[in-house]
Amino acid sequence: MHVNQDAADFVALSGIKRVDLSTTSPSIKSAEASTSNTSPMRFLHDSEGSTSPHKTARGNQSNGFHFTKFHMHKFKRLLIAMIPFVLFTAGLALVSVGIFSYVENESILAVFIVSRDKGTSLGQHGADGSGSPLSVVNKAVVAAPLSGERLVTPFYYDGDLIGAIRISSVDIDVNVYQGDTKDSLTLGAGHYFGSFFPGQGGNVVIASHRTSYFRNFEYLKTGDLVEFETSYGLFTYKVRETEILENDFSSVAVDTDQEQLTMYTCYPFTFIGNAPDRYVVRCDLVESELNT
Repeated sequence: MHVNQDAADFVALSGIKRVDLSTTSPSIKSAEASTSNTSPMRFLHDSEGSTSPHKTARGNQSNGFHFTKFHMHKFKRLLIAMIPFVLFTAGLALVSVGIFSYVENESILAVFIVSRDKGTSLGQHGADGSGSPLSVVNKAVVAAPLSGERLVTPFYYDGDLIGAIRISSVDIDVNVYQGDTKDSLTLGAGHYFGSFFPGQGGNVVIASHRTSYFRNFEYLKTGDLVEFETSYGLFTYKVRETEILENDFSSVAVDTDQEQLTMYTCYPFTFIGNAPDRYVVRCDLVESELNT
C-alpha cells in the first residue's frame, strides 16, 4: 500500500503524465498490442546462449540420426568396394588348392608305355593263362608253382598292399600297392599291372610321385642297394644305371632276360605341374630270400 503511494507521488512530482490505456487511441493500442505480442518471441531470442530444453533434445536426436546415417552409408560403400578383392582372394585360393592337388596327385603312369588293353601273360602273374587281367580277378591266391617256369606269387587285387621298398642311402621307405591308379599312387608306390613281381625273373616296374614318396630319387647313385620286401620274401637289388627319358617311355616296361627292378618317376624334379620327362632307375637282383 505504501509502495503504490510513493510511486504515485514520484510521478506527480516529476511531471510525468499518466496515460489511461482505456482512453488511448486505437493506433496506440494496436502498436502496444503488437509490441506485447512480439515480446515473448523476443524473449526467446534475446537471451544469449539460451535454448529451449525440448528444442535441444530434438536437435540432439536429429544430429545423432544424421551421424548414424552418414557412417552407415560409408560402411556400405566400403563393403561394395571390398567385393572384388574378396572374390579375387577366394579365386586365388581355389586356384592354389587346385594346383597343389594336381601336383601332388599327377598321374605318373597316365602317359605310359603299354596299352591297358593288352592281356597279361601266363608267366607274368602265375594265373591261369587266360590272357586278360580281368579274367583272374575272382581267382583265389595261387599257392603252387606252375610247371617250374616261374615263381608263383600270391594274387593281388588292384590296390592291395604288396610290400615295401627301402633305400637307406637316400632315406626312402615306401609301401608298394598293386596297380597304377590314383589311389595307389596317393598311398605309396604303384606296381605296374603288366609287369612281373619280385622273384619271377622278369622286369618289375614300380613308380611313385617325385613330390612325395620318391622325393629323394634324384640322389640315387650306381651301386646303391634297394630292398623290396614282399609278403612272400625279401629281394635285394643293386642300382645299375639311371636314365632320363624324353617323349618315348616304351623302354620302361620292356621284357628282360633276367630279373630287373625298374623304378621311375616324373622329371625334372623341380618342375611345376605334370613334368614331361621320366627319370628311370634300373637295378639288378643280387639276393633273394623266400619265406618258408
